[in-house]
Amino acid sequence: MSVSVLDHVPVPGTVDSQKEKTVIRSTLALLEALITLRNLYLQLFKRLATFWFYIWILSLHLKAQDSFPTVSSVAERVLPPLRGVEFMDWFKTMIWTVWDDNVCGDGICVPPNEFPSFGRFGCQADCGNETDVATVMIYFEVFATFS
Repeated sequence: MSVSVLDHVPVPGTVDSQKEKTVIRSTLALLEALITLRNLYLQLFKRLATFWFYIWILSLHLKAQDSFPTVSSVAERVLPPLRGVEFMDWFKTMIWTVWDDNVCGDGICVPPNEFPSFGRFGCQADCGNETDVATVMIYFEVFATFS
């Protein structure tokens, strides 16, 4: 014969001793604490899932091959050298090299700021013309009735 937990639940109005009332109160308090803990864990899981989804979406939009030249050039100039160099010399070098605009026509194609020209965009002098070009023709026919 199996014993169920429901066999030990008192029927309302039948709890007589103070000890039984204390046990019931502490059990209810424990259940409330467990339900609160469960809800907190669910909230934590939802937030972690949202965070990881956000990071996943960002990683889908990241083009590492395009951003690496920019990030690496800035990092090598912005991070201070490990050798003994005067701070002001390093700071002046950092300011003038990192925040200097690339000049079109200096003979060096610096991606992603300079790219092959297409129409009026790009730097033809450094990067040449865009080779992957297709001609697209669009025709419009306008029908109008003025009655």
